[in-house]
Amino acid sequence: MSDRYAKRKKEGAWEHILQTGKYRLTTPDPLVGERLREFHTIKKGAYLDLGCGLGRHLDVPECGLCIGLDSSMSALNAVRSRINPSIQLVRASMTQLPFCSESIDTILAWRSIYLLKIDQIECAINELYRVLCYGGCLLCSVRATTNTLYHTGREQGEQIEPGTFLFPEEEFHGAMYHFFSEDEIRQRFHKFEINKLQCRELEHTSFTVNRPQYKNNFWIFSARKF
Repeated sequence: MSDRYAKRKKEGAWEHILQTGKYRLTTPDPLVGERLREFHTIKKGAYLDLGCGLGRHLDVPECGLCIGLDSSMSALNAVRSRINPSIQLVRASMTQLPFCSESIDTILAWRSIYLLKIDQIECAINELYRVLCYGGCLLCSVRATTNTLYHTGREQGEQIEPGTFLFPEEEFHGAMYHFFSEDEIRQRFHKFEINKLQCRELEHTSFTVNRPQYKNNFWIFSARKF
């Protein structure tokens, strides 16, 4: 195991990034609302925002139960003061979801699941499949191998496994990202029926906005459990 990865795991890079205030994605992505409205499962069902961050996709009035999950207490504390009190906030790891099997109707995993190593991503995907109801829907976005930070990782980071990079402490606070190809998505999510898989650019963060020579590309897809 990389010494930097062990240090990053112990200290919690995501928690540290939130504490610095450099992560500021608070406005809902219109594409999320558009895609969620296409899911019949969103109406009156249980909705989980996996890696909810600062809560920008927790205002889903159509659902019966709304749950925001994040590993960061800083994120959850920031969200708690400005959301509907009926929304449940849960601190937990994406690799060990504290929910019963087949208890969630709709899951959003937006810009979150790639913040793990490959073995952890596999665990998280298995957990998504376990807690999702049969016929339930997943909306997911992951960083592509054409993403801004993929190029940055190759230039400045440390590759700790295929497609996974540790980033410099001084600018990225030791953050780790995994980047997906289309083939890898189809392989790792093979239990799901994947629909509307597309690669498109999403809004930039402070980590990517100063690299205009690259596009902030993500793979976006809907999936169902059968």
